[in-house]
Amino acid sequence: MVSLSLDRSASIVDGSPVITLTVTESLNVDTNVFKHKVSDRGEANDYYVAICSVKELSELGIVRSGGPTYYRKSTATIKYESMEEAVRGKSDIEEELQLLLNNYDLYVSGFVGEDSLNLESNNG
Repeated sequence: MVSLSLDRSASIVDGSPVITLTVTESLNVDTNVFKHKVSDRGEANDYYVAICSVKELSELGIVRSGGPTYYRKSTATIKYESMEEAVRGKSDIEEELQLLLNNYDLYVSGFVGEDSLNLESNNG
């Protein structure tokens, strides 16, 4: 079983809807599930891109330095163009996080454990 607990804050900043997410607890999954793009204007200008895929959880690092294009964080700030988009985005985030947890759990449970192998030749 895997789980995440998050704090979510929705507000209006400079006339735009904004959602801020912070992972507060996790069970059997990394807390850094939010993919960010590195900005050439500095870390303060890096921005949230997506919720990581299972593959990205293992491929992307959590350290910005060293020249990565993307990295993972446990926080995300998402700015929307309209309230309609923000409302859809709020539910999309929940669905995408649930999908990540479901997929991660499937991969882990399909790999972790013990079994026995009995193999025979299949040369006719």
